[in-house]
Formats: sequence, structure tokens, C-alpha cells
Amino acid sequence: MGRDALARQRYREAMAFLSEYCWRLNRDGKPVAAAVLAGYGLAVGHASDRKEGIRICLLALSQDCRSPHVYLCLARLYLLSRSRKSAIDAVVKGLHLSPGHRELLALRRDFGIRQMAPIPFLPRSAAVNVHLGRTIHRLKARFRSIRGAA
Repeated sequence: MGRDALARQRYREAMAFLSEYCWRLNRDGKPVAAAVLAGYGLAVGHASDRKEGIRICLLALSQDCRSPHVYLCLARLYLLSRSRKSAIDAVVKGLHLSPGHRELLALRRDFGIRQMAPIPFLPRSAAVNVHLGRTIHRLKARFRSIRGAA
């Protein structure tokens, strides 16, 4: 129920459900999964305290640094805290673990993260890089339209 509330962006409701779930696991001496903890951190960050939410997500990250979901929650909280650079870093790390993660890709698309320059040893503003970048962009758009029509 907590994950459903998170998906519907009902953060206070999600916080209540996930808090209760985490409390019960702790009471029974069972570990809380990092993804659940990160979701709880996201709910806390949105519902009441951003810093506490980030702290909880960092705790989840220390438990499982191989979970793209934890990086997604952390990136969303960094965005909420207006820390764009930290959010981008979290998205990049998450995509390094799971290159096809839909939500991380969507978040990266929303950021508008620049692609690497076509010739990396030249400055981005070099005429060659600008021309090649525009050409590559046009070719990718044309290829997508052809694939979409087929």
C-alpha cells in the first residue's frame, strides 16, 4: 500500500504505511530492504523534512549501493532540495547500474543532460563539434521517425 501511495504521489499516506511497515520489521528483528527504506525516505522528504528524507535515502544507499531505485529516490529528493548537480550525479550512478531503468531515463530526459561532445578533446563550442552535434541530432530524429512509421 505504501508503494502504491508513492506511485500516486500521496506522500503523507505513503509515509504512514511505510513507517508502520519499517517499524514492524524492526520490532521483529528483520532487516528493512534498501528499496523500502529509500521509498520511506522519499515520502518523508516530500511530506515533512527534506534533510531527513535524504538522510534516510543515504542510509538505504549504504545498505545497498547496487539498487537503481535507491538512486532514483535520492535524485528526486535532491531535486526537491534544489540540488541539481547532486540529483544528476545520482541519476548517472543509477543508470550506470541499470542503463534501461525507465524512471531514471525519464528523469534524465527531464534534466536535459547534454550528450558527450562528438569530438571530446575539442571544446563543446568548437565549430566542428557544433556542426557534428547538429548533424547527429538530425540523423537521430530522422531515424526515429522512420522507425516509428514502420
